[in-house]
Amino acid sequence: MKIALHFILLLLIQDFSSSWKLCNINKKPLGPAVVFGRRPPYRPPPSPKPNPPIRTYKPPPSPLPPPPPLYSLVTPSAPYP
Repeated sequence: MKIALHFILLLLIQDFSSSWKLCNINKKPLGPAVVFGRRPPYRPPPSPKPNPPIRTYKPPPSPLPPPPPLYSLVTPSAPYP
């Protein structure tokens, strides 16, 4: 009786360990490479496309206001009494 229980327990453990290897976290269908133990053929990663240059807004050059005359900075506008 004990031998039969051990045998059944051993079969259950082996079945669980083999199904644990085939466990799929993402719940997607397993491919034949996973089931039969073969590696899928190597596919190189897709080459990244170069990013287009970023266009930044450049305002048109605005004409600078004329500088103030120097004499107004040096001489006072109203004479002292």
